[in-house]
Amino acid sequence: MRVIGGEKRGFKLACPPGMRVRPTPERVREAAFNILAPRIVGASVLDLMAGTGALGIEALSRGAKKAVFVDNHSQSIETIRRNLARCGLAHLGTVIKKDAFSFLKQGAGTLGPFDLIFIDPPYGWKKLPQLLRLISTSDFKPESLVVVEQAFGAEVPLAAGQLLQFQRRRYGNSELVLYRLKNKNI
Repeated sequence: MRVIGGEKRGFKLACPPGMRVRPTPERVREAAFNILAPRIVGASVLDLMAGTGALGIEALSRGAKKAVFVDNHSQSIETIRRNLARCGLAHLGTVIKKDAFSFLKQGAGTLGPFDLIFIDPPYGWKKLPQLLRLISTSDFKPESLVVVEQAFGAEVPLAAGQLLQFQRRRYGNSELVLYRLKNKNI
């Protein structure tokens, strides 16, 4: 796995051992960042369930001003820190060992608001609707987006809390689902 674009293009990223982490395939990351290109430079990014940190690191490589990485597994936290250091981006990243629910309930707004929120849950994870409902306007700017990467065909809500699904794109066995605040133009 490697950084596929921006200033750190080609840098190799580590992955925690075992099968617990499923990194976002390069093809899916490339598609996501093609869609998000006009929003990346200067963005504040939240990478929830960060795993390897690949999504947040990709955003930093492409000009995001900061990224917050949240994961609740020690091996993932170590891997994210190692990947940030390897790419020379540690000064732009904040790494937090906490589950995504606790993070959003206990003060994501103190580190935000965020322009982009990436959520990459395990395939088959059933708690996405509850997590999306926790994203509040204090975590989010009116023009911001939430990007969910999941197994193709998995059920996701059309609306959850303050968010409304507006785009869904398939890439092999994966898909990207994009959300924005209700009643806002993108």
